[in-house]
Parts: sequence; structure tokens; C-alpha cells
Amino acid sequence: MKNEVSEYLHVLMPLTVMRAYIDACTEPSIPATRRAFEALRDWLRSRMPDDSNASFVHDIVSDSITDFEKDIDNPQRDPHSFLPVPDFSKARHPFWILPNLSSFTNLYARINLFRRKKMERVRIIHDEQLQYAHILQDGMRSTEEFAKRGLTWPLPHADYGLTTGAELTFAPSHTSPGIQAADVLAGFVMRFVQGVNVLGKVPSADSVRAFRLLLELAEPERGTGFNFVVSRGDFARLGLLRA
Repeated sequence: MKNEVSEYLHVLMPLTVMRAYIDACTEPSIPATRRAFEALRDWLRSRMPDDSNASFVHDIVSDSITDFEKDIDNPQRDPHSFLPVPDFSKARHPFWILPNLSSFTNLYARINLFRRKKMERVRIIHDEQLQYAHILQDGMRSTEEFAKRGLTWPLPHADYGLTTGAELTFAPSHTSPGIQAADVLAGFVMRFVQGVNVLGKVPSADSVRAFRLLLELAEPERGTGFNFVVSRGDFARLGLLRA
């Protein structure tokens, strides 16, 4: 259900609603969060006469607004409580929802699946990330801690049930052939996806063939393959799923 709602908002939600949400994250406050809720609610109401999906999402948003207004009377209220929990830079500047963090933890779990939980001698070399390195390290260790507590995600192509942890190191790309190779492959895939879905380009026959050959290397049941942070509609336009 969450995926379907996300798809609906991704395809149709106007920039004005997104802007109100971003403003609430950038400078969190009760008024800013209320404006974000109201912008989303009012847009959904404008679509409700002819859109049953809008009615469904509106009911969810209305329940959240009710909870939000009740929480305002709480003297211990936190203006962040109805916003995503941010990560922080070393200077304590907030970063809101880093896609590379969730992608990295999923890749970590996929390596665990591929290695059949034998992670003792695994060393992951990540491209140097001066701003985000500690956040990725914290995400990795949190994933391990969740596993120790028995909190895992039952995904078919990843194993979050880590029993031992790997080593995470960072290196500048020019010192690591492995990182350079990963950059080339990731860069090609990113440009292919953006070209089709954002720019509306018709890819060349060679690009299509290279893209499909890369995908054919994947073995999802073993955890190998690419992480795509895209919507289901984007996948359909790439020819990876039926629309």
C-alpha cells in the first residue's frame, strides 16, 4: 500500500506541494509542518471528485493531520516529530533522507546474502565521502545492531540477518580501480535511466544492448545486480516491467 501511494504522489503531486514539504524539512516548525499538510490535503481535495485514489490518500492524510493537531497540545512536542528523522553532518547540519544510505544498507544486506552470512573477511571499499562517511558507517552498524535484536526485513533478494559484520573503508576513486569501474558502470546506468525517464530521449541501439547485457548479469536470488532508486512507472518506461 505504501508503494502504491508513493507511486501516486510521485507521478501526480505538483511542485507547490513538494516545495511546502521541503520548506518544512529545511526549517522545521509547527506552522511550516501545518502548511505542508494543508498543501497536500488541499491538492488531494481538488482531485477527489474524479479520482478515487485521491480520496483514499486524503483519508490517510486527514488522519495524520488529526494526530498532528492533537500533538500540538503536548508541552513536550517536537516540531520534527511529523517529519523524517534527519541524518547530521559532523557540524550537526541536517541531511534529509539520503538515498545513498538506504541503497548502501540494502547492498550490505545483499552482500550478506551472497556470502551466506560469512562476512568476517569482507572489506567494502566505498568512494570517499567526506560529508557522509560517518552517516554510512552509522547506517551499517545500525543494520548490524538491528540484526542482533532480531529486527530484520524479509526481502527476497537481501539478507538483513547479519551474524557478523564487514569492514567499511573509504578511498579516493583515483586510487582504486574497483571504484573507477563501479563509477563507469553506475554512470552509464544513471545516464541511460535519466535519458529515458527525465529527458525523454530514445537511446541508441548500442546503449540498449549494453544496458540489457548488464541486467542479464544479475542473479537476484544470490543478491547480485543493480539497485535502482526509481518508481515502478520509471521501470515500465525502461521496458523492465509491464506498464
